[in-house]
Amino acid sequence: MAVVDSSALIPLARVGRLDLIPAVFETIATTEAVAREVVVEGKPGAAALEEFLGGVATHESPASAEETAALEGITVADASVVLLADERGERLLANDKGLTTVARSHDVEP
Repeated sequence: MAVVDSSALIPLARVGRLDLIPAVFETIATTEAVAREVVVEGKPGAAALEEFLGGVATHESPASAEETAALEGITVADASVVLLADERGERLLANDKGLTTVARSHDVEP
């Protein structure tokens, strides 16, 4: 299983390869904050992302996401996926060096 961030979803949607994620990971999860971040009308790949996220377990952002975001200097959406991955003991799928550094500091494997 993997918890997926927008930094991985958006580039794959733009090149039409969201299919790579379920090809590698049997179960995929994200947070509502990430879903809101990527499904924005008029943005490239929004329709593909909305369809893809229909088959993804979408969780509420953990209660401490805002506090973690402020402490780590990241967005609430980024904090939410780090905390969800940590809570569930899962990998984080992200394409953001800063986010993967924060994830490692929370003992989450990117």
